[in-house]
Amino acid sequence: AWVIARVTPPTAPPTRGDLSRATTTSGHRSRGSPIERAPLFRKAPWKARVLAVRVAVARVSAVVPHDENDTPPSEWRKPPLTDYPLSRTKLSLALDPYSRMSLPDRNGNREVQKRPTSDIWWGVVFCFLTIAVLGLLDQHIASTYGLPFMSGAWGTISILAFGTIENPAARWYNCFVATVFSTFLVAGVIILWGSHWYTRALALATSLGFMMWTGSVHPPAAAAV
Repeated sequence: AWVIARVTPPTAPPTRGDLSRATTTSGHRSRGSPIERAPLFRKAPWKARVLAVRVAVARVSAVVPHDENDTPPSEWRKPPLTDYPLSRTKLSLALDPYSRMSLPDRNGNREVQKRPTSDIWWGVVFCFLTIAVLGLLDQHIASTYGLPFMSGAWGTISILAFGTIENPAARWYNCFVATVFSTFLVAGVIILWGSHWYTRALALATSLGFMMWTGSVHPPAAAAV
């Protein structure tokens, strides 16, 4: 609609008589105005209607001048990513060489912890070494004492420690308090009421409440449940 508005001059609308007296450049009478051709358009098959609309759109597009300022209204465009120009997309940010904890969006949320590429390499190296050492310990303890050592918490702790440098949940206080309390709580619940669906739910809910109360929220501590 905005394209047609740019093409149509702000003049008074023609009358039916003016349209009926329109002639071509060769002096012959035109084949009729849009008003006169409307009944024929309604009676035409749907394929002919689609073709007529496409031809009309192509003619209008050929008349409209295209320049760098010929853009749709701003309310039709998507808002840019926060702190980035309109040309940047999430895919381009995801493929650039920087490390981020979270990408920006178009709702005003900024990117989180943008860091250089070296943080990616150091995080990968230390994560590999940590899990490799823990895996060797698990293999030795399992073969010697017949007890498992590896837990899902080691993986989540590695992600927090090496992937989110400034995450409050990765602080030593959070790691120690939340992990110790959750471990003892789960052990006590299982000893008292056994390992059931409701005991696991009770242990996890109680652990979350304790973490929030003491300011020691640490997601890997829930792996003990």
